[in-house]
Amino acid sequence: MKKHEFERELERAEGLRQLLMAYSEEHITQVSQRAACSILHRMEQRLAVWLLMLIDRLDSDVIEITQERMAQHLGVRRADVTLVAGELQGRGIISYNRGSLRVVNRQALETVACECYGTLAREGQQTASI
Repeated sequence: MKKHEFERELERAEGLRQLLMAYSEEHITQVSQRAACSILHRMEQRLAVWLLMLIDRLDSDVIEITQERMAQHLGVRRADVTLVAGELQGRGIISYNRGSLRVVNRQALETVACECYGTLAREGQQTASI
């Protein structure tokens, strides 16, 4: 789509403009919140937030993902993910086996997560309601 066609559609379709603005606002909030979270909170809390956000969006308690990929998303070493995921599994919060992670106890995972999850989840709900 050419720029002038896109601009014309934005002028014509109020709903499209509102949706794109809401998406932009949510994206900026997520990037800002995740940056602050990575500085202020422990890796266990950040992993919990990230897993909760994933299962919310996937609408499933099962995530097909490797520990290497989790480490890339969180900006940490794979060994750190292995350690933290092992601790969460030992506490009965998740189960993990060869690229398949299942959230067994969502309530316990929410307890592990920092307050960033609430902020990000509320922002996502506001955008979804548009």
